Amino acid sequence: MTTSGAFGRGVALRAVSSYRPGVGVPSDDLAVRMGVGPGWIQRRTRIESRQFSTEDTLQQARMSLAKLIDRSGIDPRTIGLVIFTSSLTSRSIPPIAPELATFAGIEGAGAFDVNAACAGGSYGIELARSAIASGVTDRAVVVAAEHLSPFLNMNDPDTAALFGDGSGAVLLEVSDESEVFPAAWTSDGEAFDYVIQSHTTQQLSEGVREQPRVSMRGGAVYRWAREHVPDLCRSAIARAGVAERDIEVFIPHQANGKIIDVVAKQLGFEDRVQPTTIERIGNTLSASVFQAMESLIGRDDVPVNALALVTGFGAGMTGCAQVLRLPKIL
Repeated sequence: MTTSGAFGRGVALRAVSSYRPGVGVPSDDLAVRMGVGPGWIQRRTRIESRQFSTEDTLQQARMSLAKLIDRSGIDPRTIGLVIFTSSLTSRSIPPIAPELATFAGIEGAGAFDVNAACAGGSYGIELARSAIASGVTDRAVVVAAEHLSPFLNMNDPDTAALFGDGSGAVLLEVSDESEVFPAAWTSDGEAFDYVIQSHTTQQLSEGVREQPRVSMRGGAVYRWAREHVPDLCRSAIARAGVAERDIEVFIPHQANGKIIDVVAKQLGFEDRVQPTTIERIGNTLSASVFQAMESLIGRDDVPVNALALVTGFGAGMTGCAQVLRLPKIL
């Protein structure tokens, strides 16, 4: 195992939390509205239900962050960096991260927002790891929150069938050993319109009265993930200095069942422990990997402090993968 000296100071993932808002919306209820038969969504995505929230991104983020700090038992004043990530927030200015920090009693920390869509959680982990490894701070939190449901066309099976609301958070800190390793990441601007908001801010300011909606070219996203994500994961394993056989848990972005299956098969990770959050809460975008991670910790079939491969990918197209050890506590 590679020690801390290879990557600067060692970094460990200390705790993870998540929040699932609202009430479940069964897939068959949506199927009626979409004009498809019972079981149609489940057969194509494995999603049986998802959560739609009345709480906005900030409210959901607060829930996960408060839970994280309470669970870890640390003094929030020892946190030196707050990173917030979301795919579509209610505002761009000011950033949400400083408000989150103040809410949690985190004083004088660096704080900024990131938008890497569904890869945002993984991007946030790498940014936090880099800051700690280089000595900028000893502790950092990454918070992901998504409230996409108001921007979905409920008649569109490519989006409404998949996405749900929710949030998650992780705490990273300096460690004697490296337990969070450098990420591999990528983007593909030629595929920018695979997942896209219907109207730009300029169009809305010029008088467009329609509610902005999110649309997706589902087949194109599937093909992109099949082509790019396995190699991205292999690069992350190589950067960690471990072998593929050392990976005990595979935590892919909970995009949909077909994408999870094809990526796991290409990596030969079908038999590695995988989370199953997609069936119950759907695709929660940047919060997805945090929620999946929390669902694994404490399970009888998951070793304590297991070595995991985490990957997120989505609109942009953006992708990120990293190897890390799961925290010993939630």
